[in-house]
Amino acid sequence: MTGVKFPVREVDELQVTVLVDNSAGGVPGLLATHGLSMLVRSKFKDHWSNVLLDVGPDAGVLFNNMERLRIDPSTIDCIVVSHNHNDHAGALPKVVERLGRRGLAVITHPAAFRLTFTHRPTPFVISNLAGDRSAIEAAGGVFLPVTEPLEVAPGLFTTGTVVRETGEPTGIDSKTIEHDGTWHDDAIMDDLSLVTRVKGQGLAILTGCSHAGIINILRHSMRIADEKTVALVMGGFHLVSASEERLAWAMAEFSAIKPAMLVSGHCSGFQAEAAMWQVFGKAYRHMYAGQTVRLPA
Repeated sequence: MTGVKFPVREVDELQVTVLVDNSAGGVPGLLATHGLSMLVRSKFKDHWSNVLLDVGPDAGVLFNNMERLRIDPSTIDCIVVSHNHNDHAGALPKVVERLGRRGLAVITHPAAFRLTFTHRPTPFVISNLAGDRSAIEAAGGVFLPVTEPLEVAPGLFTTGTVVRETGEPTGIDSKTIEHDGTWHDDAIMDDLSLVTRVKGQGLAILTGCSHAGIINILRHSMRIADEKTVALVMGGFHLVSASEERLAWAMAEFSAIKPAMLVSGHCSGFQAEAAMWQVFGKAYRHMYAGQTVRLPA
């Protein structure tokens, strides 16, 4: 980073509504799919901002759930893409087209435009955001590919490139191709999260898949915000394939940070969710489409 500082100002209220997740509940007619999208509403003074964190893989699922939850798509101020995988960004061309607004900011990391694939057991493309870029821009989207923290609403920031210090794996065996045709393991350097400080509460940290490592993300967010109190960690934690040893380590790290609330779903994994419930009790919640988390509660 080159001098970007997290603002001292705090948001007065935060409301996070899960629009797309692997499970759904609470409202009849909601759809579930393997993916993630959250509507992040933050209040600063008398103004509410509406930021869409990821869009999931299917625009039909997203807009169905928004309709069922009585959320007006025209109120969305901008879109943040946590990383380029299809389950988070696949619906982006149709979503931007449906929103129909020229100059709609789509915040990404510059590395999001690489081609990513895996073996299942033959090559399978899991992201081609670069191939979708022209359609997204033609529909009115304007990409803001940034490596530093960026304020996307008053008091609400992206993390920028997350410093990776713990050695946590990305959680997925993916590959990427360089411009010269060589290919190698993909470090998923475009993994972004959102972070804000809620008045009287502490930090709220919202993740996509946590390919940068959930503990790396928490440490990075606390460092850039110069804040040790964590009120909420919510999103996908990508512990689905974690060993027992890594799960035990992660629980110890969570316990040291002492978040007041943990909410996870999507790629977090049943064993990890069970471990968080055992360790944190009522401070842990399973995430699902249709759920809203509010700070202050």
